[in-house]
Amino acid sequence: NLDWFQPFCHTTYSVGVIYLSIMNLPRSIRFKRENVILVGILPGPSESKHDVNHYLEPLVDELNCMLKGVSMEVSTSTGIRTKMMRCALLCVACDLPAGRKACGFLGHSAKLGCSKCLKEFSGTVGCMNYSGFDRSSWPCRTNEDHRKRVQEVQKSKHKQERSNFESKNGCRYSCLLKLPYF
Repeated sequence: NLDWFQPFCHTTYSVGVIYLSIMNLPRSIRFKRENVILVGILPGPSESKHDVNHYLEPLVDELNCMLKGVSMEVSTSTGIRTKMMRCALLCVACDLPAGRKACGFLGHSAKLGCSKCLKEFSGTVGCMNYSGFDRSSWPCRTNEDHRKRVQEVQKSKHKQERSNFESKNGCRYSCLLKLPYF
């Protein structure tokens, strides 16, 4: 999860937090404080506009190691045993703006603002035309297509060129794409 909150009253100071929950635990204890893993704190005074990759990179590196497996000693009813443990990121659960930042999509006001399809919405910020709800005519985004579009964005050499490619493709780079299953 990735989310921002305001730790102080009467101010607009925002702090972000990245945390994990262990899906193998029963739902009744999954989100108890002792079972939530704090991955990182994103300092304020305001929310990151686009790039949260430098906060996610260490997590992605660890997840890639854990996917291969790590030998751990665990306590069982019959004593201590060595077991091979693996883990993977099952989902990114956060609000829409945070999810788009983490997963490499543009905001909802972009021309290609949907993370599920490639429906292009015309207009400008504040005046977007969201009409045309014939879902059967909307081309779906696929993982393969998304990765190709991100590669095109990454080839840009200048900030303005990258911004243009992001707008054209409806996506930006996310380090979560280094996870082979993402």
